[in-house]
Amino acid sequence: MIRNITVALAVFALTTFTQAATIHVNPGDSIQTAITGSATGDEIVVHPGTYVERINLSGRAITLRSSDGPAVTIIDGDAIGTVITCVSGEGADTVIEGFTITNGSAPSGGGMKNENASPTVTDCIFDGNWATDVNPETGGGGMHNTGASPMVTGCTFRENESGYAGGGMYNDTGADPTLINIVFSSNFAGNRGGGIYVADQSNPTLINCTLSGNRAFQWGGAVFSDSTQTSLTNCILWGSTVPSGVPQVYGYGTITYSAVDGGWDGTGNIAADPLFVDADNHDVHLQSGSPCLNAGDDDAVPGDVTIDFDGDDRVQQCHVDMGADETTAETFPDCNQNGVPDDCDVEEGASGDCNENGIPDECDIDGGSSEDFNVNGIPDECDQIHNVTQNIYHLTIQWAIDAAESGNVIDVGPGTYLERINLMGKAITLRS
Repeated sequence: MIRNITVALAVFALTTFTQAATIHVNPGDSIQTAITGSATGDEIVVHPGTYVERINLSGRAITLRSSDGPAVTIIDGDAIGTVITCVSGEGADTVIEGFTITNGSAPSGGGMKNENASPTVTDCIFDGNWATDVNPETGGGGMHNTGASPMVTGCTFRENESGYAGGGMYNDTGADPTLINIVFSSNFAGNRGGGIYVADQSNPTLINCTLSGNRAFQWGGAVFSDSTQTSLTNCILWGSTVPSGVPQVYGYGTITYSAVDGGWDGTGNIAADPLFVDADNHDVHLQSGSPCLNAGDDDAVPGDVTIDFDGDDRVQQCHVDMGADETTAETFPDCNQNGVPDDCDVEEGASGDCNENGIPDECDIDGGSSEDFNVNGIPDECDQIHNVTQNIYHLTIQWAIDAAESGNVIDVGPGTYLERINLMGKAITLRS
């Protein structure tokens, strides 16, 4: 009996000893002191204030987060070194969340340096940091990654500078970061890669990122990449420049379902102005009517990514938007007030749009822009041409032919049709 009690007490003591702690840091305290005193699994909560210091995670598998977000919780490097350093094998369970990281100044990696380390960085703002060296093997005003694969989500890199490469971010020596819902705005590189620099077998993946107004002195105002594995999907690359007029994307890589200033060959890409709210002041939200709305590739968005860089639900309409911002559904018409944007009602088949005016048929009728004398729910102007096989009505005979498949039967109602038609070799029946 005594032995059993002793064992139970020992187990209880061990459990108590290994329980993760929550450490609070307030203005006047040191974040680094809290890190040094932490253990695996601990959470350090930093309360609003400006903390003038430089911190090293020292391989700790901990969560370092602000209590109230980056707007009010600032780590200031005092322009005498890298603000946040991860060079001790930190992995995904080293989490940094909710800070403004500013005023870092170092030969490489002013804001953050990840070397053979892959922490998780989320909801942070890298603002006004410098990589001062002009050596081609250094760079990254905002973040420097060497042999590192950090997961970076919901962050903004703005007005960071590098003497040589990667004003916003520098990736070298097999760095494979994953960047989701990231904004790169008004960063500068003295040579190449104003927004992002990629070299030496590095393979970054960018999903729903916005690169706006970045600059480089020679090559790649937005992106410089010498890796064919660099991948950008659902991104916006707009308004980034180099003085020589070289394209804002320079080098290799795959870009799909993205808006690229000047154009870029790739599935789903467009070259239309994304209509930012105020790019000059870093506001890259999309205005109503932006061609980037509802234009992305849903399959490219990881299943656990459900919000945009603002915290809004990631898919608001039928498809994901391009860029870091997902415009909220309130900006989309919903004439039948079913909580689903009209475009989605039509695309998903919940509503017809026989006259192809972008308005569900029931709204055309209810709004008085179309009549429905036979009360069949179809605007009268579309009622005459009916693909019986598909049970779809069309506004013109040619549209019905275009949409028909082999074996379909099309009924054409009474009337005079001012058009010329082409059967296009289709094995269909067209009858009055």
